Amino acid sequence: MIETTKLTTDQLLERASNKLEAKLFFAHKSLQEIELEIEGVIASKMSNDILRRNYQAQSNEVQTLTYLFDIIEKKIDKKACVLNK
Repeated sequence: MIETTKLTTDQLLERASNKLEAKLFFAHKSLQEIELEIEGVIASKMSNDILRRNYQAQSNEVQTLTYLFDIIEKKIDKKACVLNK
């Protein structure tokens, strides 16, 4: 069996934060792109109805990722406050 080291809680929190931040960045970009398609700035072969559904789905994704990111950041902030005391 291959030996691996376990990440500490601090390392896991930092990695989770970084991953969520990256996913959030691209989720926002996707949301902006769909909005431009709805406005007709970017050509799309999808109907306006489908684009609006995609926009809502992507908006839900952004909200969910933001919620998770905020939870992780609060945990990181709590740990920082405890260490600074």
